[in-house]
Amino acid sequence: MKSFYIFFISFLFLLFSVQISKAQNNVRVSTKKVLVDGKLYYFHKIKKGQTLYAIAKAYDVSINDIAFENPGVIDGLKIGQELKIPIKEIDEGKYIKHLVVKGETIYSICKQYGVTQAKLEQLNPAIQDGLKADTYIKIPKKETTLQYHQLDTGDKNTTEENKDTSRFVFHEVKNKETLYSISKLYHVPIDRILENNTAVAQNGLKAGQVLKIPKKQKSVVQGIIHPSADTLRTKYDSIASILDTVFSSCNTNGYTHPNLNVLLVLPFSKNNFKVPDNYDFDDVSNYRIFPYVEFYEGVLLAVDTLRKRGMNITLKVADTDDSLTVKNYLDKGWKPDLFIGNTDSKVFDFVYRWRNENLNFIDPFKTKREINSNRFFKVLPSFSVQMNFLESFVVSLDSVNLIIPQTEFAADRIFEDSIYKMVYNAPEIKNKSFLVKTVNYKKSGMKEIENALSVGRRNFILFLSTDEPEVNKFLSKLRLLTKDYDISVIGHPIWRKFKLDYNHLHRLQTYLVSPNFVDYETDTTRHFMAVFKKYYNKIPTKFGFWGYDIMYYFSNAIGYFGNDFSACLPSYKPFLLETSFHFKQTDNGNFENTGLFIINYTKDFKQVPVY
Repeated sequence: MKSFYIFFISFLFLLFSVQISKAQNNVRVSTKKVLVDGKLYYFHKIKKGQTLYAIAKAYDVSINDIAFENPGVIDGLKIGQELKIPIKEIDEGKYIKHLVVKGETIYSICKQYGVTQAKLEQLNPAIQDGLKADTYIKIPKKETTLQYHQLDTGDKNTTEENKDTSRFVFHEVKNKETLYSISKLYHVPIDRILENNTAVAQNGLKAGQVLKIPKKQKSVVQGIIHPSADTLRTKYDSIASILDTVFSSCNTNGYTHPNLNVLLVLPFSKNNFKVPDNYDFDDVSNYRIFPYVEFYEGVLLAVDTLRKRGMNITLKVADTDDSLTVKNYLDKGWKPDLFIGNTDSKVFDFVYRWRNENLNFIDPFKTKREINSNRFFKVLPSFSVQMNFLESFVVSLDSVNLIIPQTEFAADRIFEDSIYKMVYNAPEIKNKSFLVKTVNYKKSGMKEIENALSVGRRNFILFLSTDEPEVNKFLSKLRLLTKDYDISVIGHPIWRKFKLDYNHLHRLQTYLVSPNFVDYETDTTRHFMAVFKKYYNKIPTKFGFWGYDIMYYFSNAIGYFGNDFSACLPSYKPFLLETSFHFKQTDNGNFENTGLFIINYTKDFKQVPVY
């Protein structure tokens, strides 16, 4: 019997090894090499059956290397998608070997590595006769250090060539001047100065430096009139704070309350969130298993940023069921200003009973708790807020043919009918070329939808089914009609949790509501990812960004405005990595975030915020 088990296990191992070998053999190294932003890449087009592991092995790079250059792979590979695979430089002690790509010049290589042409030719005499593609040349190594949290990499030297006097005043720092005195001199918040002078944020203020001081904006900028404070929204790519605040105490000229105590409560050891001894943090497939660990890591980076900016933060951490640890903190006289974490927990119940009048509670996750308190903040927008946002997006469309299929479930039909009536009666569309149709998809299927499509208009299909198999089946059938019609799909917010075919989503130019969006193309995001990778040896998913944004937003608010910061939130718009917080007070007194994005899945496999 024992020999049978050994044989069976050996057979399974052999079968598994054969499958891995097949997957690796299925990946051919691309011959397409390109230079992007001074860095060499292979462009690899994903084919059916290929895995991230097999691709990494074929190109002799780590999964982390691929994930860093292509963050979307964390959510799964998509057939037909092109990946940027970094071409490794060969390390030879004092030198690295650079693979010359067709189109490169000596000048471009010197600029890329910051070396002189004379030095390059000294190490590579043959290049004096010209560069040859697909050959290696020696590059002298240069000592570099990653400045931790150099988040805004847009800072440039203030030479005469790049001085933009229409937007900035240029100030030479004098002895004994401080950021506070300079901010007072120009009536500009310290945050705004740091945003435009990253060297100061990293290394401090030094005499002789030339600072870019943003000029104070008027109420009308580029033809856009700022709305009133209670309706103010900022788009995802805005990094400017609102300078004219509606409350005299709501200014960001410096931290008025620099000392802050934060209690972070997360379910580290609950269910499958206990990190095992053999947990591999380098394996990208594990990222989604322990989101709270990554959330915590994002919080730590935010704490480091805030400390560098002058805040004195004491962070204490507890598990959701560990009331004893929290009791020990409080018994020793430690008083938190911020509670960040799960409110459906024993620790929350304990702290809420103990609470002092200045303690603010931040719930970053979904909660069923309804607490009548103006110090309770719900970070994730509720379902009703998301549906209202979706309705406002639909009303904003113009010159479209809107089709609303009636689906299987009665609950879904309530929203379908609601949106139909809202759109049909909305005053915003009376002057628009807007067609609205409902079709009985449940009864007639795809045929009635095809009959409702328009050849001369863009067709938007508002499909609000909450049944995952039905959604997959619907998208698969609808995609066949894109050969003859211009079709886009607007989906239910819950679709973000479904395992849907990305090819269908992109081919149908799908629009989904989302509480977060990470623009992986910006220098800010890429540098945050580089810092995260340096300290934790992995690429952050949305949970790392989420932890950073929440910690930074609320800690900064208390630093500027004190514990009663809620009155200042309408005019407080700091730059965040993936969120757009916009808090509104509810009928029971607490605050709920209504900041959302409409994300468009484009045909070229990008995700773009459009609303």
